[in-house]
Amino acid sequence: MDAAFLLGEDGAATPEKVSAQLDLVRSMRAAKVKSYAARTLGDISPKALHAITKFLDEEMTPTPEH
Repeated sequence: MDAAFLLGEDGAATPEKVSAQLDLVRSMRAAKVKSYAARTLGDISPKALHAITKFLDEEMTPTPEH
């Protein structure tokens, strides 16, 4: 493992395994949010549910800086 990553230095590359684990956690979190929203907002229109799902997908997609 790169010492720069462990020391929190700016520009240090995130190890591939750590990055993959973080992606998994983000995906699991997104699934929980979507499930909660579907249960809570079940009586709204399908169009609104699709819009919420699209928003969550876009907002919870990992970005390069993560």
